[in-house]
Amino acid sequence: MPGWLTLATDGERAAAGVVPVTRGERPDYRFYTAAEVRDGPSITYAATARPLAEVQAEEVARIKAAAGAIITGRYPLTAQLNAQARAVELVEIGAGNWTAEQAAEAEGLRAMRAWINAVRAASNAGEAAVLACSTVEKIAEIPAIVWPE
Repeated sequence: MPGWLTLATDGERAAAGVVPVTRGERPDYRFYTAAEVRDGPSITYAATARPLAEVQAEEVARIKAAAGAIITGRYPLTAQLNAQARAVELVEIGAGNWTAEQAAEAEGLRAMRAWINAVRAASNAGEAAVLACSTVEKIAEIPAIVWPE
């Protein structure tokens, strides 16, 4: 059963001296540490930038992990290894000796590799942007990576 505060009207809460608490926006924990500052019913945060090298290392690791998850989400590691093995077989056969089916298969393998390379390029660009920043504030302003479809 709900408590009295839940059921009371705004006027009843005010008469009892209960005032709503307002909270300011908490800084992003990836970039800042934050201390609560209480001023009556108002809570704000005093933000302090975390050490630049620490934030850069964490953001680069986060970007690499995201890229890896995107790649393995579409092509699990076993699929990538099988594709690599099949590509070796096709190379050994020689492009001039491929059947139409093998040529189509090779094209599919090229498309797979091109997509993986595009994801890696987006990851590399994101990592470079992070490492080029001279302040944590600049890292916080970097737009989200647009990953290939």
